Amino acid sequence: MSLLIEILQGVLNMKIHDFDQAIVLAGPQESRTNQLSPAYNNMVGPFGGVTAATLLKAVMTHSEAVGDPVALTVNYIGAITASDIIIKPRLIKQNRSNAHWCIDASAEGEAILSATLVLANRRETWNSTEIPCPQAPPLEQLSSIPEEQLMEWAKRYDMRFVKGNLFEEPVDDGGPTSESLAWIADKPYRKLDFLSLTAMCDSFFPRLFIRERTFAPIGTVSLTIHFHASKADLESLPSAWLLAHARAGKYSQGYFDQTGELWSQDGHLLATTSQMVYYKY
Repeated sequence: MSLLIEILQGVLNMKIHDFDQAIVLAGPQESRTNQLSPAYNNMVGPFGGVTAATLLKAVMTHSEAVGDPVALTVNYIGAITASDIIIKPRLIKQNRSNAHWCIDASAEGEAILSATLVLANRRETWNSTEIPCPQAPPLEQLSSIPEEQLMEWAKRYDMRFVKGNLFEEPVDDGGPTSESLAWIADKPYRKLDFLSLTAMCDSFFPRLFIRERTFAPIGTVSLTIHFHASKADLESLPSAWLLAHARAGKYSQGYFDQTGELWSQDGHLLATTSQMVYYKY
């Protein structure tokens, strides 16, 4: 299906996109309330990417917010089982170049999330990208993962794997690996912005699952995202499709790290991300 058809279908579908519904905020800007959406349920609680996007939105819609996101770190303190969360953003310090924010979230009186965010006014400078963009076939040549194999949150994305598909037998090309490469976009079509980019930075399946081809108890304890694009950059993209590349570093004593990059369809690096994950295996 062509991008144009996807866009037209999105325009004709007048209901609010599931993603935008999931990150709705109510109440005063000092203490926002978000009702968790079942559309983005994970194994336990909500999908962490949408939670991170909701925290980001709480700052970006604040009257004191100036600039574009540069760095976001979210610490997941415990499982979220309540239906609503309370988000309290707080500006720590702002200067001519950037602004530093802290964000706390609670549910039923218990702390569940803490985050730090840096916003900045970007300016034209010397630019260079050292990481090479991975080579991938055009997304039109790849098949989407069938929905019946996915958890609720993953059904909200169109994922087309080049390698590292959790639901296919691994190719024996030199030993076990956690590396994956896939095209991904919101489903149905939604134009990319900082909020959806944030959520997709957590859309990589846990590397332990990819490496060992087994499901085990896991949970992200800390997620960091570095943004490499401005609002204008995102608005000028020819497509909302992203090329998502991820791998793990080390599994050790109950924790592993995983890192990833998200590239635009025309080969620009939009974000790099890393997280530390707790596991039992």
